[in-house]
Amino acid sequence: MLTHNAQVRKEILTKLAAALTELGFALKQNSLIRETESGLYQVIHLSLGPSTSLFANHIGLGFGVASEEWISILKTWKRPKVLSTVECEIRDCYCAFANSDDSFWFKIPKDSQYLARSILDKIQNQILPFFDKVKSRQAIIDLWKTDNKAVGLPPRHELSIGILLMATGTVDEGRAILNRLLEEKRDNPFFQKAIATALYSTLP
Repeated sequence: MLTHNAQVRKEILTKLAAALTELGFALKQNSLIRETESGLYQVIHLSLGPSTSLFANHIGLGFGVASEEWISILKTWKRPKVLSTVECEIRDCYCAFANSDDSFWFKIPKDSQYLARSILDKIQNQILPFFDKVKSRQAIIDLWKTDNKAVGLPPRHELSIGILLMATGTVDEGRAILNRLLEEKRDNPFFQKAIATALYSTLP
């Protein structure tokens, strides 16, 4: 049996799915996922705050962008059946507006009737406009060229974009970034393995 908070989350996800289906999002467990081009996913995820934290009795709204290239090369765990923001290289907590005082955590009230509306407003006014800017791999590369910290989790911004460049056929630029990182990160086993995989598995 679901807890009260889990039941509230389930109800909100159902309402969000009804509002976002026409935009291409599909409800999968606790995530709403849209594939904007082959192997490129936009993820909206609802999480429950840990009961022992300041976010107890809160719902967290997370979002991000994942690609099959990033998942296969950068993730060291088994690929999950359903994506969440954990698999995203562009992730909510590293987006400028999500780091503002405008919280993405929502307290669960006794009467949760209007909570879905508040969360949907946040999605429509902030998350979807951002998603519109990153609907393709090329758009993500263009974003990185204007803000080189917007793509890739710290400290692997360049690693993430190098992999994406290779995947989109911009091989020379991608290889140049990865070869430089191969030298700079020679003592980092994670970087070494990821770079070797990217260089040799995506060569045309």
